[in-house]
Amino acid sequence: MTTITDGTTTLHPTLWMNYRSTRESNTQVHTLQSGKNALTLRPAGSRRVTVALLFEDENESKRCEDMHARPGIITITEDGRDTASMQYAVIGSIERALDPETASVWFVTVEVLEVTA
Repeated sequence: MTTITDGTTTLHPTLWMNYRSTRESNTQVHTLQSGKNALTLRPAGSRRVTVALLFEDENESKRCEDMHARPGIITITEDGRDTASMQYAVIGSIERALDPETASVWFVTVEVLEVTA
C-alpha cells in the first residue's frame, strides 16, 4: 500500500503509476595548463523524481493536489519499494487529470526533489 503524508494529511492512492528519477553527477573535469585533466570528485546530487499516482476517488485526488501545493516536506512509502520511498519537496509542476478513457479515475503527477529532513 502506498502512503503519502505531510504530517497533517495522509493519503493512500490506488496505484503508484510511475516513478522516474534523475541525478546530476557532481564530478568536474579541470583542464590544467599542462594539458592534463584533474578531477574534482563529489557525490551525485539529490534525486529529482516524477511521481504519478492513480486515484479512484475524485476528492482524494484533489486533496493530493492541494497537499502538494502547500510548502513543506512530504513522505511517500510503499511496501516492497524501499528504494523509491523518500521524503521530498515539490520543485516543479503538480498536475491533476481525469483519465479520458474511463472518465472515472484521476492521475496526480508531481515533480519533486528528494530531501533529508
